Amino acid sequence: MGYDARVLQILIASPGDVREEREIISEVIHEWNYVYSRERSVVLLPLRWETHASPEMGSGAQSVINRQVVDYCDMAIGVFWTRLGTPTGEAESGTAEEIARVGGAGKSVMLYFSQAKVSPESLDLEEYARLRDFKRKTYPKGLIENYSSLNDFREKLQRQLAIRIRDLITESALEQGSSVVDARNIALSFAYGNPLTALPSPSVLSLIKVICADKDEIPNHAEFKTEPTGSSYVSIVAASPNPDYYREMVEYYQKYAVRRELHLVFSSISDRSIRDIYMEIRVHARNGNISINPSNLVRPSPYGKTATDYGTAFAADSDITTTFSNFTLGQGYLVINKITADEWRIETNLPVVQAQRTVFSANSFVLAATDDSRVAFDATVYSSDAPPFTLTAELDVCLEPREMSYREILESMQVFGELGR
Repeated sequence: MGYDARVLQILIASPGDVREEREIISEVIHEWNYVYSRERSVVLLPLRWETHASPEMGSGAQSVINRQVVDYCDMAIGVFWTRLGTPTGEAESGTAEEIARVGGAGKSVMLYFSQAKVSPESLDLEEYARLRDFKRKTYPKGLIENYSSLNDFREKLQRQLAIRIRDLITESALEQGSSVVDARNIALSFAYGNPLTALPSPSVLSLIKVICADKDEIPNHAEFKTEPTGSSYVSIVAASPNPDYYREMVEYYQKYAVRRELHLVFSSISDRSIRDIYMEIRVHARNGNISINPSNLVRPSPYGKTATDYGTAFAADSDITTTFSNFTLGQGYLVINKITADEWRIETNLPVVQAQRTVFSANSFVLAATDDSRVAFDATVYSSDAPPFTLTAELDVCLEPREMSYREILESMQVFGELGR
């Protein structure tokens, strides 16, 4: 069934050494259309001189492209690797002229520069020097980004194009005098458990710091007195017991206790729905030490390393690890990336947060701490209903010391073996 939509035309500008990137831009644009065009009443149209310019006598090739293609675009995406392109009478190259023309008209320009390796024999040093000089220039509303591979380029373009289109939609609504929702009434908080329970405000997360006072007295693990169920395990237990099993289980318990699986909670206190939300959240500790999605905890095996050779699966604990394969971006799915040693980025899309309603993230993340910490979640929020804005949520992580003997720890995990009762 057809629908009315606004068309945004995106110019693809580049010299001839980035053909694969040009195809990726078109693919990303078509993917955006497939996911968002109907619900946002916007269709993106890639403009390329190969497909949108026609032969014309009496004018230079670049002036024809400018008149037939460049001047019709709403924004431009430029890509470069080692070449700037052939100079024209007006600029350093045809691509540079197109980008300058779009930027000079006050339209958005996104510039990407490849850092992929290149064969020294194929590199034109003079041409590369021209490109480096061009890169140092600043264009109006220009976003300059580097990428290391085609996959890196695709991922960055998908995320950044989505942000730029949201900005254009919002700017258009403001220019036309459309009323917008005060999206600053969105609140960000946290929940855990099954069923999910929201943390109270202010958000405080209590974890247990288990202290094993008699850790040095933990005995070695010997062969089980009672054979496990299933004949396939008998030879494993007899042949390769893990002498450090009890010590490993105590350490596992200590690490488990200072972790918690959390969901983000998005709440609206507005009297109107807020649609087409994209959040980019920077997570870092204002004090203390934390980690987001640390390495999975793997429950130790009493059988030694050879247990896996017999197909025994000791996977990460199900209370800590969540399988994300059934979730898709655009339904509150959290995409989490580590930026530095102590900073993480969480991204999510929400189709809508209804008035006076609360939405939980579709998947979770794991937060681990080694001491008392205050964690900041600094979010930049984009929406088709409001200009971009920022909000911050803080989470106080408190570690409660608890002294336990190794017997108490092992018994709480239903580990007995040679310990007896």
